[in-house]
Amino acid sequence: MNAQELGLRIVPIEDVAPHETFDPRRVERLSAYVREEGQLKNPPLVVESQGTYVILDGTTRTQALANLGYPHILVQVVEPGRARVSTWNHIVLGIDRNQLWEQMQALPVFSYRRLSGVSVYENGHRWAGGVTFADGESYSLELPRSATPEEEVEALNRLVALYTGEREILRSVSSDLDELRKDYDDLTAVISFPRYTVLDILKFGKTKGCVPPGITRCIVPGRILRINLDLALLEDRTMTLEEKNEELNRYISARLQRQPLRYYEEPVYILED
Repeated sequence: MNAQELGLRIVPIEDVAPHETFDPRRVERLSAYVREEGQLKNPPLVVESQGTYVILDGTTRTQALANLGYPHILVQVVEPGRARVSTWNHIVLGIDRNQLWEQMQALPVFSYRRLSGVSVYENGHRWAGGVTFADGESYSLELPRSATPEEEVEALNRLVALYTGEREILRSVSSDLDELRKDYDDLTAVISFPRYTVLDILKFGKTKGCVPPGITRCIVPGRILRINLDLALLEDRTMTLEEKNEELNRYISARLQRQPLRYYEEPVYILED
């Protein structure tokens, strides 16, 4: 097995397109970490579409390398059918509840419907997401049927901007208020979002209509981790792209000779940097 068979490829960083905006605080922190470590541990996951590599997961890593001036990046190219797209909830902390609610109601395009006895996460009839406040009051976020995908993306970005500012986005797969109240004394609300598809992600990447950061959660079996590629290879400006990929193939082959691949079927928890 070689790098190509694993879907590993070094590509021009300018050909890699995000489907979501990036959180500048996460990018700054990762840039400092990458500069210190000198390695790319886990390559971004991408889908190739007409010469563009649309990121499924790894926007922060890609932007960190772009900010550091790297001309190339290592990616893992996967087939669209292998990816499953889920969603994150955003945890809003330390903001006045009434102030946030007033600002949300002032947003254009969105309308709200009070939910009674059903949490936002369980309600399958919403189209644009929802909000559950720490006191248990829940509302669906709805858009008119005539709203375009571009209007939806713009509305979601305006929504997320209300509670980010200088704050880093907190994500969670859980929307259980009892559980979240135990973890966060200053919990204000939980925001949920639409479940997009891989085709949606490709459309966002190709049109550059990026959704807010920390919404989509892509799950791909066979993801390659801990490659630990020396960034000097990506930074080098004397080698051609073909030569870099040949070097990548030699590096991966040598790694596999020392230690075979280990495949884990079970889901795992990863503490993010």
